[in-house]
Amino acid sequence: MKLSSEITNVEGIEILTIELTKCTVTSVYKPPNVPFTFHKPGNFNNSRTKIIISDLNSHHTEWGYENTNDDGERVEQWADGNQLSIIYDSMLSPSFNSARWKRGYNPDLIMFSEIVRQQCVKTVAKPIPRSQHRPIVC
Repeated sequence: MKLSSEITNVEGIEILTIELTKCTVTSVYKPPNVPFTFHKPGNFNNSRTKIIISDLNSHHTEWGYENTNDDGERVEQWADGNQLSIIYDSMLSPSFNSARWKRGYNPDLIMFSEIVRQQCVKTVAKPIPRSQHRPIVC
């Protein structure tokens, strides 16, 4: 049994992958106005089963946005190229409520390897006090 953790931080995009016994769990944060790129930690591909939890500040009509920006397109292409399914349900509450724009958005995405996609259900929990974000639960 091999367990490991590795992190990359390139151009402000923070990526942490933790390798567990039967899967890897990766957290990704991409600041607004930074183009999406994925510099994978060394242990990212150590398991066929991947879970990615992210705040990508990217827009795509598939995630409930009115338009798709370049980063949204890059994220979709990256997910497809890595056999990952982005879990989105239009019936769920937004994961982020903008006080500035007075509107809900979905910058927080969760992805799973396609081999386990059918086992995954996403829910959005109650808002975190004094935060505009709502936790994603799977």
